[in-house]
Amino acid sequence: MNTYLRLTAFVVLVFLMSCSADAQRPDRSAPPSVGPPPAFTMPSFERFTLTNGLQIVLLEKHQVPLVQVNVVIRAGSVMDPPGKTGLASMMASMMMEGAGGRDALQLADAIDFLGAQLGATAGMHTSAVSLQTPVARLDSALLLQADVLLRPAFAPAELERKRKNRLTALLQWRDEPRALASLTFNTMVYGNDHPYGASSIGDEQAIRALRADDLREFHTRYIRPANAVVVVVGDVTAAEMKPKLEAAF
Repeated sequence: MNTYLRLTAFVVLVFLMSCSADAQRPDRSAPPSVGPPPAFTMPSFERFTLTNGLQIVLLEKHQVPLVQVNVVIRAGSVMDPPGKTGLASMMASMMMEGAGGRDALQLADAIDFLGAQLGATAGMHTSAVSLQTPVARLDSALLLQADVLLRPAFAPAELERKRKNRLTALLQWRDEPRALASLTFNTMVYGNDHPYGASSIGDEQAIRALRADDLREFHTRYIRPANAVVVVVGDVTAAEMKPKLEAAF
């Protein structure tokens, strides 16, 4: 009798599960109805200009006590001179290897002490020095960002270390099909003489030829107030930020 009851209960359970699955199966007899398009409201931001002509774009976000400050420069690898491909990329990388009288380790320690994140990057058409920091440490962090942006050391010893790293990377790429495919594709599409057809870190000949004076010349030519914009987002106001940016930059 117990066996019969268990068998009956099992059959009923299977039946109920089947009915439940049928009830949950989506109706695919017709396309789903399209609802109204989602609305997008662009957050309001402020613009102002420092006394040296540097343009500022600021967006207030007061949910968390953090602030992001991106200095965007209108210069990238497309501005690399002939025979010096990788110059913009190397300059950005070297900006984090000592600045404002600090060597690379001292600069890294100062950034870590503030609980901040600071980095420099170079793309095709723009470069950037980006800072994220707690608002409580903003003043000190801005001074470090200004040192990296305006007073990089470009120490020859650090350049040699970076040079070796890049030459090693080029050797490693020979065993990376994806890297080789990307380089080959760009060269086939744009040609050897177009900036888009070259590697952003440069080729072996160009990397070996780069000197600290090349970095300084590129830095002087492109990193200036008229060729940059600062984007600020975070728990700050324009009234608070303007004197801080004036003092730093």
